[in-house]
Amino acid sequence: MDSFDNNLNSKNKKDFSVVLYNFNKNTLRKKIYFHILKEEEKDYFCIYTFDKKYVKNIETTRKMISELIPELENIGWKCKLAYGDTGLFIYSTKDPPVNWWG
Repeated sequence: MDSFDNNLNSKNKKDFSVVLYNFNKNTLRKKIYFHILKEEEKDYFCIYTFDKKYVKNIETTRKMISELIPELENIGWKCKLAYGDTGLFIYSTKDPPVNWWG
């Protein structure tokens, strides 16, 4: 980051909750991107861990996940939530990984 974004302008304080939501959603997208590149498909993305570190509101994080799943599905991935909706399996095969249970 070379400079502060104009969204951080003090005149935009009333919109900070939206800016923060979008910032966290982009962070989540990047973390999922890295997860897909680095981990095996049997390894789930831990929504709970992400939430505790960044958002600190599991319902907000679940909303973000519900918005990102269609993005992943549109580029060919299959997605299943597991473990009380705290884990996200992202896979390319016909069937979910054997350790998935919903």
